[in-house]
Parts: sequence; structure tokens; C-alpha cells
Amino acid sequence: MKWLAGFTAGSIVGALVMQTVVAQNDPVPPRPERAVNHVGIVVDDYAAAHSFYTDVLGLKEAYTIERNGQTVLTYLQLNRETFIELIPARGDEPRGMTHIGLEVRDIDALVAQLRERGLEVADPGVTPGNARFVRIRDASGIELEIMEYGPESQQYRAMAAWQP
Repeated sequence: MKWLAGFTAGSIVGALVMQTVVAQNDPVPPRPERAVNHVGIVVDDYAAAHSFYTDVLGLKEAYTIERNGQTVLTYLQLNRETFIELIPARGDEPRGMTHIGLEVRDIDALVAQLRERGLEVADPGVTPGNARFVRIRDASGIELEIMEYGPESQQYRAMAAWQP
């Protein structure tokens, strides 16, 4: 009987130690339930804007997504968890700050909650950076891009690679 108690106690302690080791080895600390993650800015002169944010302000380029040789967007990193999404203008789309990016841990739960509260919300899609997302507008018409970053997303990878 003593061996069973010892085995059980040892198993519990071992499991706790392993959980702590795994948590310490996770490159991205546990994410908050909800957080402001980025601001999206559409610019007429992408090269000048990119130069301003990187050369003048000193922000680090986290990643750029291109399609058919054209830049779709660039994430510029202010700190581990906060970005500016720089988007080259196309056509007659609005210029300037176009949206606020909110990060959530569980986008499905949030979508269900928003629908319960009467908001019409699309099913989550996947961004070019491989994050799950939905877009909604607040009462003033400001677009909120709500995203969940899994380990496969570019945002998660940028946070994991962050070096101050």
C-alpha cells in the first residue's frame, strides 16, 4: 500500500513539474482573454510609410504577405504583442486607420456570445496570415477585426520570435 501512495504522489509531482516545464518552453506567454493587438493602416505610398515606421520609428518588420509579386500587408512590431498592419492602398478604398485588431483566446465562444446578444456575425474565416478572424462594426461604424492566433499563424510566430 505504501508503494501505491508513493507512486501516486510521485506521479502528481511529476505531472506538475512537466506542466511547468512545458509552459516555460512555450515561446508565447499565455494570452489574455481579450487584447488590442494591432491597428490597420491603408497607405497611398507603401514604400514611404514602410520606411517611416522602420527607419524613423525603428519598428521591426514581423512579416510581409505578398500575392503575385504584390505586397498585401506588412505587420510591423512595436513589442511582443502589438503591431501596426501596413496595407498598400488599392482602388478607391478608404485611406488612413481602417480598423482595430482585437485578439481573443476563443473566437468561436466570442462569436456565439455576440450572436446571443443580437449581433449579426459571420462564421470565422482565415486571414492571409493564417489566423482565424471575424469582422464587425461598432455603433459608430469603426471596424473591429477580431482574431484568434494559433501556433500556425504568422502573428503567433512573430510573437514567439520577438527579441526586444
